[in-house]
Amino acid sequence: PSQCFQDVADYYTKAPEATKEFILWLGVEIGDDAALKLEQKDLASGNKRLYGRALQALASWPNKMAVADLYKQATGESDEVDRSIALQGYARIAGLESAKLSSEQRMAMLRKAIKLASCSDVKKQIISSLRAVVTIESLRALQKYMADASLRDEAHVSAISLATKLQRQHLDEVFAMAEQISKSDDPTIAAKARQVLDKLEKARACILTWQVAGPYRVDGKDGAEVFKTVYPPESGGKDVDWKELSGIVGRETVDLAGPFGSMENTGAYVKTTVVSPREQTVRLEMGSDDGIKAWLNGELVHTNWAARGCTPGDDVQTVKLRKGRNEILLKIVNRTKGWGFSCRLMQEDGKRVEGLTVAP
Repeated sequence: PSQCFQDVADYYTKAPEATKEFILWLGVEIGDDAALKLEQKDLASGNKRLYGRALQALASWPNKMAVADLYKQATGESDEVDRSIALQGYARIAGLESAKLSSEQRMAMLRKAIKLASCSDVKKQIISSLRAVVTIESLRALQKYMADASLRDEAHVSAISLATKLQRQHLDEVFAMAEQISKSDDPTIAAKARQVLDKLEKARACILTWQVAGPYRVDGKDGAEVFKTVYPPESGGKDVDWKELSGIVGRETVDLAGPFGSMENTGAYVKTTVVSPREQTVRLEMGSDDGIKAWLNGELVHTNWAARGCTPGDDVQTVKLRKGRNEILLKIVNRTKGWGFSCRLMQEDGKRVEGLTVAP
């Protein structure tokens, strides 16, 4: 394509003006250095018609090569309409996947665009591009536009898109934002926000503070035998070497391959203590890769010898927490490949249990 474009561009100088306009627009399909130089030439040509076509072409450029020219026009052009076209194109490229920019580069561009933006079309483009920047700064930037009734719906849509991607590091802030959006007057937006809230509520309920003991294996035996074998952590042994668990890889799942490595037909035990403000019935929701046993306050409440990946909430048991301290003990046995688990406590209506704390 680049060579074909160059063959056409060789006739550019002698071509009629209408043909020149077509060739300038054809440059968008190519997006290489030769096409860019042709656009740059007409930006400086003094021909208003060709200048306008070249500017529109740059605003639609398929990669980051046009960024410098667009910013120059956005800050130096005297015509307000042309400035807006350039700035809108600049903000568009900041969110363009094919631009292959880092999150830091995208956000740096959008900071500049936010300072310069005055018209609604440019602001809407900035809002759209912000969803491509998966950082808390991007989400916070959208709050400014949520306060503008003419931009609120667009800002809500972009914020919802970002919300689930940011939950791992900024769960509480993302949850508050989703709660705000769930009050939108637009029923479709409000419904999407409530769906996000449901996912975030479950993520907030996941227990991520554990102690671990293991690994445990039976030489020459498969995982099923390890699953059946009673090791000291479940028999009440006093000489168990419990250690603080590290290796969390998700907001909802805990990776056991982190502390132990990829060990097949191997088990590990994890325990934690949950403090409840009152006696109450809750749902113990678990996921595991692969088999799982669960004890609450020393009583076996769940067992499932499975072959699966870890999906939070795959297994559910209704249990009763006593007021005060409650010990949860899990045995997770890996067959092959991945090894991990998930555990959360939810109300019977599917909402997070309020007032619970995880004891050290």
